[in-house]
Amino acid sequence: MTQYAVGLYMDVHSARRNLRSHYKENTSPEMLMADKTFYADMINDFRVSSRLVIKMNRHMSAKSMAELLKDKIEPAAKKRYASAMPILEAMCATIEKSLGDQGANPGREISFVFFQGGRVYVLVDGVMVTEVTDWGVSSSILESFVGEDAQTQDLRHSLARGFHTHVMLKE
Repeated sequence: MTQYAVGLYMDVHSARRNLRSHYKENTSPEMLMADKTFYADMINDFRVSSRLVIKMNRHMSAKSMAELLKDKIEPAAKKRYASAMPILEAMCATIEKSLGDQGANPGREISFVFFQGGRVYVLVDGVMVTEVTDWGVSSSILESFVGEDAQTQDLRHSLARGFHTHVMLKE
């Protein structure tokens, strides 16, 4: 069993409004998966509001969870620019403090709510604990889960399939 499950939810209305016209009607999920500009639109441009949810499956201490997130996001942040590191560290310290002595028990959630323009609200169990306005950190969070170098490609593929089903095929 993995430590956590991850879900990515996009705002279908902003996706239709801002991205649908970029793709032909007959664009398949496989074509989206192979299209690097599709992921760049989602990760770098923040033209679609979305929410990344991490739901704990197993207990971890607050410190271990914060370190895990930092270690996961750090490579993408360093790739963008090193000045993002203090912001990433502060965000992870806030998450650790918010998880408290209880830690990251099964069922607890850490969410990142992404808005157009790159602003991110960080929530622990539905309560906003911090806001990130740094584009480098914001895009690095998404890139670490759905970028080319993500540990698993499942979420990346789900994003393309969901976009195809809910944005390309429906009005």
